[in-house]
Amino acid sequence: MTGPSRMARLRGVGLPVQSNSQRWFRVQPWHGLALLLLLALGVRAWQLTFHSLWLDEAFSLFWANKPAATIVRVGLTLTEDKHPPLYYLLLHGWLRLFGASDAAVRGLGVGLGALAVWPTFGLGLALNRRAGRARRGAWLAAVLVALNPFLIWYSQEVRIFMPATTFGLWGLYAWLRALSPTPAPGRKLATLFWYALAVSGLLAACYSYLFAAFLLPVAGLWLLVEKTPGRPVRDWRAFLRDLWPSALALLLMAALFAPLALAAWRVSGAEAAPGAPFANLFATLARLLAAYTVRQASWPQPLLAAAVIGAGGLLLIGLAAALRQDRRRGLLLLLWLAVPLLLGNLLQAKDATVFAETRYFIFLIPALCLAWAAGLDAIWRARPWLGRALTVGFVAVFLAALPALWSHDPALRREDWRTAAQVVGRYATAQDVVVNHVNYTELAFARYYQGAAPRQAPFGAALADESAVEAGLDPLTGADTLWLVLSHQEGIDPANLVRAWLGGRFPLVTELYPAGIAIRAYATQYRLTALPSAAKPVDGPSQANGAVRLAGCRLEPGPVAATDDAMHPPSGWAHVTLYWQALAAPAADHLARVRLVDADGQVWGESLERADSALHFYPMTRWRPGEIVRDDYDVNLNPRTPPGAYRAAVALLDEAGPDVMCGVVSVTNR
Repeated sequence: MTGPSRMARLRGVGLPVQSNSQRWFRVQPWHGLALLLLLALGVRAWQLTFHSLWLDEAFSLFWANKPAATIVRVGLTLTEDKHPPLYYLLLHGWLRLFGASDAAVRGLGVGLGALAVWPTFGLGLALNRRAGRARRGAWLAAVLVALNPFLIWYSQEVRIFMPATTFGLWGLYAWLRALSPTPAPGRKLATLFWYALAVSGLLAACYSYLFAAFLLPVAGLWLLVEKTPGRPVRDWRAFLRDLWPSALALLLMAALFAPLALAAWRVSGAEAAPGAPFANLFATLARLLAAYTVRQASWPQPLLAAAVIGAGGLLLIGLAAALRQDRRRGLLLLLWLAVPLLLGNLLQAKDATVFAETRYFIFLIPALCLAWAAGLDAIWRARPWLGRALTVGFVAVFLAALPALWSHDPALRREDWRTAAQVVGRYATAQDVVVNHVNYTELAFARYYQGAAPRQAPFGAALADESAVEAGLDPLTGADTLWLVLSHQEGIDPANLVRAWLGGRFPLVTELYPAGIAIRAYATQYRLTALPSAAKPVDGPSQANGAVRLAGCRLEPGPVAATDDAMHPPSGWAHVTLYWQALAAPAADHLARVRLVDADGQVWGESLERADSALHFYPMTRWRPGEIVRDDYDVNLNPRTPPGAYRAAVALLDEAGPDVMCGVVSVTNR
């Protein structure tokens, strides 16, 4: 006779019994973590190509496309590029696997950014392990990391900052696990794994982004906090036996990072001016907290201030709660936040730009999320209804800030090289020349440019005077139009010598302003002997007392949108080029106007007046009989212009008589 079954024995002692199917469908922690990872991945993949790649991302691709040996050499010396090589090496391999489209190259950051959720959850459990109520705080921290607007923004960027943050997170999580006591069975093997992961993660962060090295002192202090005995040591041999693996791992990390640290120290003095330690400390902390809470939300100032003050108060509550529940583990969180900020302020004595960009300290955000989660958890325990309400409210703040990441407002967009290249490609002809100023912006522009006009980038060193400008530009003035694409010229041409040289010699054709970029086109051939073949002849009547007539015009090459959200929202525009012919020597100067009118004569668009347009730059009283003068206009549209065909009506402003119709412009909704 066989004994009772296992199920019967469990029932006999009053334990709950689940069938295999019930155990299969029971929700496990990893189920929730997997869903949270999918959420983090989904929100980071959303609108992935909304922004074009900006200049720094183009630099990432430039280095990632170099041979691996070159990436390592440049990354270890920090002379040609100021960032270490690991991220570029990873991107190098990624490009070969997935290609170089905007979505593909950003996929690496999206994946690594989503993976930050996992170690955050682990740290949430580990930092509160002794409190015995860790799980809710861990989940809250992981949710906040998944939805943090700042982390999402930099997960969608082909740069080092989010990958280094994820590497550092894994390193700190593994380090804490390695320092923690583990059950006897398999202890040595498990501890060895965590040490290996800690060393790998923290070094990967440092060899991707130099400021991630601030996490190494944090790891050292965590070692002291975790291994310092709470009572007098009775067995020193056992104490040292427990301590030496951690000390050895820390020394190994320091030794492996030392060559890169020395290279960074050597080059930093040559590239940055010294500053004052702790200068504008509270303003800097407030700026960091605002960025790490809502990134760039364009909310009313009172609402933004309330969100930041609330985040600051919750941070203090969370740190206090963590210290009260478990002083040691609370101290670990406090050190994670305080040590990098302290060292960064001290480093300002050598480099005044340490806090110039909020992204430089992005690796603090997971610590903030852990502290915020600790605060919400503490309030939840004391007043459940208030804790729930604040949790919903704080998550709602993150969610409400997310749309600003994909806003059509040019002030909130990355540098829009896609639009810049497309608009120049649309208007520039094979007889024009495109000048990227300065030369390294060619990397971003060339990625999207498919136009017929050749590109030049003559200026890459600081311009001291006009002679250097003339040497670079004078050979290009034989083109019909010279398109000047301006961005990041502050270090090369702070006095705008290139723009001044062109503006003093040629009339302005158009000026456009994609986000982070200025485009100015100059008519280098504006005095002509014959009507160009691309122009449509116009049999216009003589004007200005018979001295001039409109001989031809050239209209927008395709349908135009009534609205524009990339260069000068909300209005779209149509470009019109007029060709005036001097029949005699004009006795007075005149200005012109171009309007778009419908069949009923209603005006839906009017030309913008520019002080440096052709009729200002080269007044009529200077014209020679017989010559043809090119005159360009941007006709600004009413955003509510209905789709349809509109006539371009041209008139001299102080002349009586009907307008001259020089063609038709097609307008669409978008």
